[in-house]
Amino acid sequence: MEQRPLRIGVTCFPLIGGSGILATSLGMELAARNHEVYFFSYAKPVRLDLTAPRIHFHEVAVGKHSVFPCPDYTLPLAVKMADVGRAERLDLFHVHYAVPHATAAFLAAEMIGNSAPKIVTTLHGTDTTMLGPNPQYRSAITHALTHSDAVTAVSESLRQQTIETFALTRTVDVIPNFFTPTAPTRSREEVRRDLGLTSEFLLLHMSNLRSSKRIDLLLRVIAKMKQRKRHTCSQTWWPPPCSPSGTLSGHPRLPARPRFCHAMFAAAPCPAQRRAVAKFHRMPAARG
Repeated sequence: MEQRPLRIGVTCFPLIGGSGILATSLGMELAARNHEVYFFSYAKPVRLDLTAPRIHFHEVAVGKHSVFPCPDYTLPLAVKMADVGRAERLDLFHVHYAVPHATAAFLAAEMIGNSAPKIVTTLHGTDTTMLGPNPQYRSAITHALTHSDAVTAVSESLRQQTIETFALTRTVDVIPNFFTPTAPTRSREEVRRDLGLTSEFLLLHMSNLRSSKRIDLLLRVIAKMKQRKRHTCSQTWWPPPCSPSGTLSGHPRLPARPRFCHAMFAAAPCPAQRRAVAKFHRMPAARG
């Protein structure tokens, strides 16, 4: 018997980090296979094509009220997921990140009641490696994972670390990330010419410069290269790259001012970050 198409809610961050890109790509692929997919986030995910069939987007406004000392996202997200889940009779919430998304999904399911969608939580790393060791978040993450109907991790090492960090007795399945390449729009020669390259070997690192990315190890690799005509450090969105007095300065055998290629995303989640992004846009890029 042929299975009917599902109605799936996908909750993710809208940025260009791996979790948001993977969630968007997965949702688009599911919609292409005749499932109805409903995205939840505080801004439209950068890769989301709203003109594609069976794609729906529900923007969640960050809650602000004088009663609370700071803006809140988890409760408005839970209410939005509950409202849409009930109205559209969703079968499944697929949430990327336990905190705050799986927590919001649990609250939404409690509000909906017996007809609530199932909850699948996908871990990409931050919940386990950065928030898990913090006692302010550990119990909340454990609760979210325990009350999910399924939990997946993107690698075997993350699965093992998650089970150990949160002392889980439940199953955590490993489903690696996928990548569907698109046809190039420019030739290799055009790209190298735009970067000002001739015959040099190009080493490209695409990431942010958070300490957890271990940029110090990257710099050590670059420092050991015999030919180092160009040094390009890429910064995707947040936080702004290290200052000249930070990690990138004074490193052995590296230029004092590495070259940055800035690719900023303007939909910051709160006014303070938007101001920081705007300020960073006005900063001149360092040239090697």
